[in-house]
Amino acid sequence: MTKKILFLCLVLILALSQNILAANIAYLVNNPLKLDANEIALRDFLINEQHNISVLNGQTSNLNNYELVIVSNSVDSIKFDNANKKTLFLSNKAAKEAGISKS
Repeated sequence: MTKKILFLCLVLILALSQNILAANIAYLVNNPLKLDANEIALRDFLINEQHNISVLNGQTSNLNNYELVIVSNSVDSIKFDNANKKTLFLSNKAAKEAGISKS
């Protein structure tokens, strides 16, 4: 199930990346110094696609320099305003906290 979700996320990122070439992407994770296997796979994929990726703590609030923000499944809530920022939530809990998801 996790591999299917990761695959779907990668397909979605590919679709988004067609509009964002060599983007500055912020990848918000719970602990930037200790990534899990899925976070490493996604980071490596984005690097291979020649995007500029910054792995940041999920509580980061200043994301003005990034065209796309990806919120990892390990992040429970966000501190930035996602209303005017392209944001991909991999975390149901963070999406719910941000008012994007109800379940």
